[in-house]
Amino acid sequence: MTCNALCGVAPDSGYGDGGRRFGRLFIYRIAACLCSAMLALVLVGCAQPEASEQVVQEPEPPSTELDEKAILDAAEEAVDEIKPATEMDEHLLEYFTCDLEDTVEVDGDHAVLRALVSNVDLSQAIGNAYEELGHNPETIASLGKLYAEDETTEQLGKDLTEVIYKHISACDEMVDTTVELRFTKKGNAWKLEDESAKEFARAAYAGLE
Repeated sequence: MTCNALCGVAPDSGYGDGGRRFGRLFIYRIAACLCSAMLALVLVGCAQPEASEQVVQEPEPPSTELDEKAILDAAEEAVDEIKPATEMDEHLLEYFTCDLEDTVEVDGDHAVLRALVSNVDLSQAIGNAYEELGHNPETIASLGKLYAEDETTEQLGKDLTEVIYKHISACDEMVDTTVELRFTKKGNAWKLEDESAKEFARAAYAGLE
């Protein structure tokens, strides 16, 4: 098909060379528009995401969250280590409790976690026991008899501790202590610092020295 036919111009319509030039120009313009439109479609197609199925992976928790969890785990282990080793400890720690805060302050390889440690006032309970022993003639006579008869130290100690246990159970005064548990990161593990562990133990025994 000729340019004249595309432009609707008959060969012998009288347009001559001018008509043929106009027809060619008209076709060039349409071709340019078509090329621009095709190029735009190609660019839009390149910008579209691939239709292939993609696996959505859950994002890993930030390292700070992992550190906080590790510190809380280490703190719980420290609490578990405050457990009775003797019969006396069973009574001294009978009312011991520890509440760990949820907030952990992390600063590089160091971290702080606060804990509220509670126990009965052991100093008061033991003081009351000594006061009873010192002011109760029957108790003094009983202990003195054991000593005079050269009874075993174990038996004498048992009688003394029974009085102490009684006053611990009767004590209604509580000692609440807020302790800062300080941790240091060593490798990939968080460890409770030695000085902090000692402070925690003192609080567990209500400051009893």
